[in-house]
Amino acid sequence: MAGLSVAMVHKFPTPRRAGIERLQKKTRQAFSDADPDVVVYGHTHLAEVHEVDGTLYVNPGSPTLPNNQSTRHGTIGFLNISPGEVEVELHQIETGGLRMIDSNRCSRRD
Repeated sequence: MAGLSVAMVHKFPTPRRAGIERLQKKTRQAFSDADPDVVVYGHTHLAEVHEVDGTLYVNPGSPTLPNNQSTRHGTIGFLNISPGEVEVELHQIETGGLRMIDSNRCSRRD
């Protein structure tokens, strides 16, 4: 089994609002030489993870300015990568530490 392909881009449409065709088009535009298994994006500062047509889309949010410039504690994301698989964890930063708010797992598409 081949390794996972992880790509990063700043400005990208959120899968919550974009249709599958738009996501595929934007992915091809941003990564013309790759077909990533995981796309990590930002810009909105909204922590979310979505699986769409076999691709995992991850926005870790922002540790300092979450939810598009709020002054409350922010969020961070972790990609736990092992051969052929990635687990995404999104965590809310709190005064006493971290609290997991979302988790998803993706395996290599063959």
